[in-house]
Amino acid sequence: MNADSDSAKTDVQPVESRGPLSSIENIQRDVSRIAQSLRRTTVPHRDVGPSSGQLRTDVAAAPPETGSASQQENSQPFAVYLTKWTQRLEQLVAGCTSYEDGLNQCADLLRTHFSFVGHYRAAGNRIGDVAQLDGLTVPVEGLDKGLQQSLAGCADQAVRGNQRTAAELSADSRILAVPVQGRPGSVLVGISGAESSEPGRAELLLDLAAGQLTRWVYRENVAASERGARHVAALVELIAHLDKCRDIRAGAGRLSRELQRYLHAERVVIGHCENAESSCVLISDTAQTTINRLTEESQLIQAALEESIARQTPAVWPPQDAERRHALLAHRQVAEHLGQPAVVSCPLTVDEDKTIGAVLLTFAEIPSSPAGVGESAEANEDFDSVQRARQFLAGAAGPIAATLALLDRTAPGLWQYLHRGWRKVYSEQRRRTAGIVVASLLTVMLLPLHYQIDCDAELQPVSRRFVAAPFDGTLEECLVRPGDYVRKDTLLAVMDEREIEYELAGIQADVSRARTEQNAYRAEHEFSEAAIAAHEVERLQQRSELLRYRSDNLELRSPIDGIVVEGDHKDAEGVPLKTGDSLFEIAPLDAMTIEVFVPEEDIRWVRSGMPLQLQLDAMPACIVPAHVVRIHPGAELRDHENVFVVEAEIANSDGLYRPGMRGSVTIESDRHLLGWNLFHKPGARLMGWLGW
Repeated sequence: MNADSDSAKTDVQPVESRGPLSSIENIQRDVSRIAQSLRRTTVPHRDVGPSSGQLRTDVAAAPPETGSASQQENSQPFAVYLTKWTQRLEQLVAGCTSYEDGLNQCADLLRTHFSFVGHYRAAGNRIGDVAQLDGLTVPVEGLDKGLQQSLAGCADQAVRGNQRTAAELSADSRILAVPVQGRPGSVLVGISGAESSEPGRAELLLDLAAGQLTRWVYRENVAASERGARHVAALVELIAHLDKCRDIRAGAGRLSRELQRYLHAERVVIGHCENAESSCVLISDTAQTTINRLTEESQLIQAALEESIARQTPAVWPPQDAERRHALLAHRQVAEHLGQPAVVSCPLTVDEDKTIGAVLLTFAEIPSSPAGVGESAEANEDFDSVQRARQFLAGAAGPIAATLALLDRTAPGLWQYLHRGWRKVYSEQRRRTAGIVVASLLTVMLLPLHYQIDCDAELQPVSRRFVAAPFDGTLEECLVRPGDYVRKDTLLAVMDEREIEYELAGIQADVSRARTEQNAYRAEHEFSEAAIAAHEVERLQQRSELLRYRSDNLELRSPIDGIVVEGDHKDAEGVPLKTGDSLFEIAPLDAMTIEVFVPEEDIRWVRSGMPLQLQLDAMPACIVPAHVVRIHPGAELRDHENVFVVEAEIANSDGLYRPGMRGSVTIESDRHLLGWNLFHKPGARLMGWLGW
């Protein structure tokens, strides 16, 4: 065949004898009609050079060698050969798992009659969807550019006319293009010799191949429709199950179990998003009843769900496109951690801007090969369970998400939960048991018991005396420490007398000087000045007597028998003191006062003489009984709480109790019903809140 650019420019003419291929039955009727009119003859032979890769269009001048399989086949009458060829084509195409596989099977049978067999896909309406011509028997790159354009032009006209189109290339070859019904824009194109002696053979074979492809496409469309119908039925049943659930968590649990059963998944996990800003939280997992969100496995699954929500499209690991592997990192980590070969996920989106969660499925095993020739469509469908799950989730995600969102919005409140729980446990037998329990509780509530008031308490001495500095001076020596037992008149400390002696000596000199001045004024008969001098002498004498008194009382002694509670001045010797500075606190510890801090809400139930029990923090095993002695009339602020101080006294003959010890006190008030003791405070608050 001459393949230069000049000879490749041909006028494409549609074939009037063939209309659009509507069904395979039309082709079969054509085969019967042509077979009856054809005389017995042999079929010319075409071949493709095995090494050069160039198209060969030379017709075999001599018949094949005797004894070969092809010779026996070509020697058969064309009608018989056509019947066997059609049966073989039908078997091969019927066993195909994809459209591309069917194209290859047709090309293998057509290569003996066509020097070139290819497939043309017309340009689509989407951006980047351009026309494409692919070689099935030889690479299309081995053809001349002009021939490629002629093939594309003939195929494009077949697409526009939706019928077989032929174009003459030269005296002994021409282009045939037949559209494949059911695949818009798909054309089976070939180059054959111009068989003037037996017209229509090449067209018939190409029509048969296109018809078988059309039949395969229709069969797949029917199978897809059946799968879609099954998916729709499963979705309707699933929505019916979800509609019976009480809330989104129960719905997610039912959804995961139903998806695992229908899609034959190893594991199904569902996550929920409270709002657009919150992360996806696991709420259902078929592999575990109680979900622990802190484990590494749960965090990896949650990351995969977040990844699916971010992509807003169903995802499958491993991806068919190797360039998308980097976008499914979390899915890969889940597959590796769980040891599952396949992971499928899908976001659950109600609207474009509202996603309520995501679902993730894992598959433990995927068959390594598809169903064989002759097996049912269900076998082929079961083979690709991952893609089946992806297709189902892609179509069902919207209704499922809308149903879960409705369950989330209509989740029952607290009172509805309580009502349902009561109805669940309510029965005749349980009613009797409940009646007995209620009667017992009412009987117990009617028992008269002492109302006990629990309060904080602190120990203080019954009486205490303070020893203060009698005058301004300096502390010379401290003789006791806190905790020392002292008797009455025991020396506690000594004041320094040096300042007093210095001042007393100066006053005595001033007295002598004032008397001398007084005598001088009298001698000079200045009686007024003499009187002033006399008063000065009197003042100085009184100051001298005060200093002598202080000099005689420099020792500080204990006024009573007791324990030094406060007053550690060993380190303050030599420090100046002011009159009234407290130096020592001495208290007798033979008896102690319990200061009980009663809350103001309970003070009205306390009276003098009521018994109480003291439990000190220092001696928790010891319970000390006592009685209320007096109640302070005014409230005090203790530990940021308004309380009334109630006093009681206990003996301390063995000296175990010390001032400042803290504990708790229980005051036994009057008798009331147990129900009143337990609920009178909440009842009073409720009545006040209601305005009663």
